Amino acid sequence: MKALLRAIAGRCETHDRASYAVTARLEHEAGLPISSPPDSITDQFMDPDLIDCGNRRCRTKRKS
Repeated sequence: MKALLRAIAGRCETHDRASYAVTARLEHEAGLPISSPPDSITDQFMDPDLIDCGNRRCRTKRKS
């Protein structure tokens, strides 16, 4: 049911959720102290900008 609602809303499980890599990059650019990394090494380095989920909307959004 959640997948159906996400599809109807045009949301992407990979690109429409917070990731530590993106948050840390934004904190650094804003001159803020970088928050402590999550315990999971996968969550620490998962960068949605490097992932192609196959969704046309995500590809278009990343190119702009």
